[in-house]
Amino acid sequence: MNKLKLISAMTLTSLLAACGGSGDADRQTPDIDIPTAEPTIAPPEYRIPTTQAHIPFLEDFNGASDTAAFFDAAYKELGGDYPGEDEFFFSTAGVFDSEGNLDPSGGNWITADSDQSFRLGNARFSMAQIAPLEGDARTKTTVENETILRGEMDLSQPYRLSFCVVDSSGASSGSSGFELYVDNNSSGKSAESIHGASSRVLKLSTNQFIAGKRAEINIPGDTILDGAGTVVSTGTINPGLDTSFLQIRVSSGGYIVIDDMVIEYQSDTSLGDAQTGCDTKTTDYATENPWVDALPTAEPTVEPTVEPTIPPAPTPEVDVSSAVFTSFNGKKQPTEVGSINTGASLVEFDEGNDSFPIADYWTAVEGIGTLDTEANKDIKTYADYGPIVEESFPKAFTVAARLANFKTLDKSFEIEMAFSGDDGSGNAARIKMMLRDDQVQFDKFDSATKPAWDFPEGFDVTKYHDYQLQVRMESVLSGSIWLYVDGELVMTASSANMSTTSADRNEIRIGENSSSTFHALVDWIVWTGSDGYSADDLVDNLPDDDLGDTSGYESAAGGTPISFNVYNGVLAPLSDDSITLDDGTKAKFEGSSQAPADADFFTANDDTDGTVTFNSTTNIADKMYAKYNLEKVDAATGYPRYLTALIRAKGDATDKTIELDIALADADNDGARIKSILNGKDGGLQLEKWDGTLKPDDYSKPYDDYRIYQVAITLDSATTGSVKVYRDGDDTAVIDVATDQDATTPVSPAFKTDSSAYIRIGDGGGNGYNGDLDWVIWSDEAAYKPSDLKGKLPSGLGVTTGY
Repeated sequence: MNKLKLISAMTLTSLLAACGGSGDADRQTPDIDIPTAEPTIAPPEYRIPTTQAHIPFLEDFNGASDTAAFFDAAYKELGGDYPGEDEFFFSTAGVFDSEGNLDPSGGNWITADSDQSFRLGNARFSMAQIAPLEGDARTKTTVENETILRGEMDLSQPYRLSFCVVDSSGASSGSSGFELYVDNNSSGKSAESIHGASSRVLKLSTNQFIAGKRAEINIPGDTILDGAGTVVSTGTINPGLDTSFLQIRVSSGGYIVIDDMVIEYQSDTSLGDAQTGCDTKTTDYATENPWVDALPTAEPTVEPTVEPTIPPAPTPEVDVSSAVFTSFNGKKQPTEVGSINTGASLVEFDEGNDSFPIADYWTAVEGIGTLDTEANKDIKTYADYGPIVEESFPKAFTVAARLANFKTLDKSFEIEMAFSGDDGSGNAARIKMMLRDDQVQFDKFDSATKPAWDFPEGFDVTKYHDYQLQVRMESVLSGSIWLYVDGELVMTASSANMSTTSADRNEIRIGENSSSTFHALVDWIVWTGSDGYSADDLVDNLPDDDLGDTSGYESAAGGTPISFNVYNGVLAPLSDDSITLDDGTKAKFEGSSQAPADADFFTANDDTDGTVTFNSTTNIADKMYAKYNLEKVDAATGYPRYLTALIRAKGDATDKTIELDIALADADNDGARIKSILNGKDGGLQLEKWDGTLKPDDYSKPYDDYRIYQVAITLDSATTGSVKVYRDGDDTAVIDVATDQDATTPVSPAFKTDSSAYIRIGDGGGNGYNGDLDWVIWSDEAAYKPSDLKGKLPSGLGVTTGY
């Protein structure tokens, strides 16, 4: 094995990742034997050497003699001595073919000019990633055992990745996603990282990068691409550990050329600040791929069953925010009154087959629809709604759905679209998109083929994924489709002879129309005939209809970053590392002195959805809570003081739900206390601890669904100030003391005082509570209103509908 060597400046990160499909097959460094069986798990007593001194480092790519040499340990190696291979840079996909040879069709190489740079497209590679055992795979293997260290970088403290942009694919030439991952060596699937969805700390389009400028990516913090301080994205969570690695991915359709890459800690950016001359880089770099006879004739793409014949659809020139969406949020059966929201009214699907009503095979529980036809597979049960597009050509249509095939049987769910028109013989075009156990198939597309996208290795169809179809119809039977899965373009197809239906059909059909056994979980479906939109177009633009989990279409908005402390419900609150603080470090809640030793009043649900059940009804006389102590500000200089806290919880309509109790004492042990009681039994929220007399409340009727309450606190002094409470992202406060007391101006009542500083969830009064908790976040930066937080909540929370 190679021994630790002194390396003064080491380089870049695991760059680039292929999309799905066979185009995303793992392409490893030559001579590495990647087993097909599950990766070997290191025995518990085997510990990998600690973090090596890889940060800060600079990579200028000039020392690599060629592309293959760049991925060799002789160029740069890991610091430790491991049973596995020792190369510092490792191709996790896209650079090498399945035989371990440089892929002649790939778009990744060290450029051939005197000032070498790195061209990256449809690929990914890791930096400082280790293989714990001989022959251990270094792709899709970061989740089996959290005690196995996976990298040599200390990313537990804030860090910065920066590089010169030599060139990148613009909108006219086809763009793709530039993504940065921590401890995730897959193509971006959160299930294949110990950090889940938080493992992807950044996603931008390659067309956002500016040639001749230095890109700066701060984790956590701002991303700046123009060198002038303009913020294009904000990272609020750093999931890194002291033994982590990085991966950078550029998905299919575009590319980026980089040089002078630096990784350093934000506490000392002198190495990156010293890198100048990005503006002297030229896009006239030697573009020839030195490993093939000629430059590839096209940008690399994923490889579906039918080779794409058209480029990605152009970004619509219309403002996506003005699109008219129609949505089905899974809370009702399709034909139930009010199941569809058109944005202007509540309507419902029409029954498609009166002989087999869809309600007989569909259940709706907690916002999830379940289609199960196993009891009678020889049926066709479906529901229709229309019209969906205008009558004149050209036409465009977009549909997105969050689905899962919960039994992994052959067929799962169908979405069929008919676009009306008349080819002169009474025919119009139709498209049937079918989720199956091993692919997404277009059963009705043209008269000759059934285009399909085969699931790549590791794709778990039993888990929820976002499936989106973009359609453009040039004439009655001539059209093109683009399929996106989890935000990535995975296949395209076009036909001038599409499959037909009757000329007057203008509708969307959901369910099953194939006389087979179908099993599907349906969270939500959204569609629009305003235009054909890409996945990036829909980010932060889905309709506000309490859809459920839309995290795949949410991003951190630009502007001033907001730092949150996060409890995301994945672990029980009293578990180690249950809280991620705003500086990226981990913490946990403390239990009450009366809590049982096993703290089983908080139980992490086994549905893997990141929720916990809180039940103190068997210990009514005791106080059952989880508490995190807050900093006490200076009594003389710490005011005004702010705190914004959000909680997502569900009541059971028979008991109180949970308390969100906040105490804000200063260093003189003098301060305010505000206790918010969520009450599913009576239907609202009450501020029990306010001024000792008043109990402002928001009550309506009992509820057994999730609600998001936001509490915004301003303290003018230790015991005076104001509080507003918002619900589900609406800027109209449901509790505002000034309004509740019929005051004409905001008031500063004397708060209920407390000598503590904490945020506490549970039952602090011995009353007996029962509910489900999804997440709690808080920030001391300001007393925000909901619109201030739109698009700025931390990633990885789950459902954030309204924000």
